[in-house]
Amino acid sequence: EIMPEVKVSNYKNLEVPFEKTKFKKSMIDETVEDFRNKMASEVDAEDGAKAGDIIKAVFKFLDDEGNVTKEIDREFALGDNSYSKAFNKNLTDKKVGDEVKTKLFTKTQKNEDKDIADTMKDRVFLVSITSVKRRILPELNDDFAKDLEYDTVDLMKESVEKELKKKIENDNKQRLREAIVVSLIKENPFDIPPSMAKNYAENMAKPYAEQYKMDVAQLVPMYMQLAEHNIKSHFVLEEIKKQENIEVTQKD
Repeated sequence: EIMPEVKVSNYKNLEVPFEKTKFKKSMIDETVEDFRNKMASEVDAEDGAKAGDIIKAVFKFLDDEGNVTKEIDREFALGDNSYSKAFNKNLTDKKVGDEVKTKLFTKTQKNEDKDIADTMKDRVFLVSITSVKRRILPELNDDFAKDLEYDTVDLMKESVEKELKKKIENDNKQRLREAIVVSLIKENPFDIPPSMAKNYAENMAKPYAEQYKMDVAQLVPMYMQLAEHNIKSHFVLEEIKKQENIEVTQKD
């Protein structure tokens, strides 16, 4: 393995595919709605589960004779989960303490519950509801705005608009830089030593592996593509700096 020989000859007047994100007035309402969701309170839904309610339940596995063989706990939003429409319909209006016999998936539906084997998809489960919580959003008024340290709703929206435009501008600049680097690497291809990419990927994976008590080797493949990109970015930009004779002066 040897260090790469980097020759960057095609880096001027490149056409870089890039589309700016544009500010839309609807983004203000979406952001304010996000504020409301974050400040929502939860109450017991005593009138039965409705769409959007958070349900805690015990899924009970049944054998051919209807005996419970296994139990698993689950929490999900009614109407917004990985289970079937029929499952969500069967749990609608049900209350704490209710038990419902129902299938979780359709035959053709993708099974996204890791604790339920595909061979069990077509089986009937006994679902025992232990909790039904409903999110109550705060009213959008000046008191709500003051809780977020704004004097009025109008001033809050003005501030949100200003911050959104600033964020979009900064994001567009960053995305454009990234798009330029991708184009530079594509137009000036070269190889890097595999060990260099692997070492870089290992360093990127270590913090995640330590946090979640995982083997670094298992995570390295996930970081290899990004590692190669970052290394090539460094070499390409360094070579352009040399060719353009870019130097930082004391005035700069």
